[in-house]
Amino acid sequence: MARVAAKRTSHRPRRNSSNATGLIAARHSRFILLIVLLGTVSFLPAATGPFVFDDVQGIQHNPSIQQGLSWTVFDPPRNSSVAGRPVVNLTLALNQEINEALGIDLRTAAAPIGFHLVNIALHVVTALLLFGVVRRTLELAQRPTRLEPQVFAGLVACLWAAHAIHGSAVNYVIQRSELLVSAFVLATLYAFVRAYQTESDRARVRWLTVSVVACALGMLSKEVMIGAPLIVLLFDRALMSPSWRAIWESRKRWYYAALLASSAIVVAFVAAGVRSRSVGASADMSVFEYLYSQGWAIPRYLRLLIWPSGLTFDYGDAPVTGWMPGIGLVILALFAAVVIWAWAKGRFLPLAPLGATFFILLAPSSSVVPIHTEIAAERRVYLASATVIILAMLGLDVMMRRRQQTWSTPWKFAMGALVPSLATTTFLRSTTFASAERLYGDVVQKAPGNARGYIGLGLALFAS
Repeated sequence: MARVAAKRTSHRPRRNSSNATGLIAARHSRFILLIVLLGTVSFLPAATGPFVFDDVQGIQHNPSIQQGLSWTVFDPPRNSSVAGRPVVNLTLALNQEINEALGIDLRTAAAPIGFHLVNIALHVVTALLLFGVVRRTLELAQRPTRLEPQVFAGLVACLWAAHAIHGSAVNYVIQRSELLVSAFVLATLYAFVRAYQTESDRARVRWLTVSVVACALGMLSKEVMIGAPLIVLLFDRALMSPSWRAIWESRKRWYYAALLASSAIVVAFVAAGVRSRSVGASADMSVFEYLYSQGWAIPRYLRLLIWPSGLTFDYGDAPVTGWMPGIGLVILALFAAVVIWAWAKGRFLPLAPLGATFFILLAPSSSVVPIHTEIAAERRVYLASATVIILAMLGLDVMMRRRQQTWSTPWKFAMGALVPSLATTTFLRSTTFASAERLYGDVVQKAPGNARGYIGLGLALFAS
């Protein structure tokens, strides 16, 4: 009898472990399904929307995607929206191939549907990568959250996937560059974390190779990717390596050398001046005017993340003046000081890369290099917004930890009210992109000083 009891006792932990594993797997699957549904349904109303603004030049009048899948795909027209972004141009060419196979002409109303659906799919993939990166990073953290890593990561990904501020990135077809580069940033980081978690040297090399390839593809998608090697390095130092010297002395030196080498792709395109007409200081806008305007733009992005009311497709190209940008720059400087302070304090080190990543992702488009075709654009904060959501949730977790409270009420509120509300707001916002007349009418209403809104509205009314 004693042996039988012992056997039963020995089997009990195994059964509990199996049940726990099954529960985790089921919860993981539910989150994946929910992320896919939120990321798809929220933006689906815009799938029938027309090509607008730079879509016309980058897609309809882009000869490199209309000659079949040839080498011309990798040589997009200079000073176009796809200049220096051959991977983006390749995906557009694939869309065009499908349209031609279906007998759909680029000038018809049905032409943009396939392009929109691919954008939505890329958004979903990016949200799933975000889920994977956050979950696995939390598993590496020395001080995990009160929520299980997959639940915390699932909530972050759901909030991010359903947010209306991403409307311009997802629903504006030519901004596929933003979707692709964000996916490649997360893929680079995800593969790096997977490499760190594996115990096999061969598997580690494979994951690191995947990370390098993803980084190189990102460099071929958009210039923002140039900050990815630094992001990986900061995460490595904060969560994995005990010191900077340990990173240098480890076997990962070849990996970082490869990441840095991939940055030469962006440098080469910039040196060739493939986007010289839209990027760089000019007589119309100085470096200081652009930087000062970002003191207004970035705080606005943050406000829209908290309350997505007043979203605008086109902010125009006029520099922002007045005293508000100055206050914004002071606030951003204080935030940067907090990030530096977090690096100096060892116990806050896991939080530091998030704040640094926010600035790194925004630096190419929202700092001192003028993009004189647009003074601000909500799509620029597409991936950077994820760091804000994560920091907000970590702050809430710390507050609840100190008050010795559980996540029960916030978790139920987020999943029962906040996420559905965000998804509904995004769904309604996406209906604006379903019509050029409605989209430019919205621009005229919210940015009355922007002449492009009136021009776009006039053309849309004339076409109808």
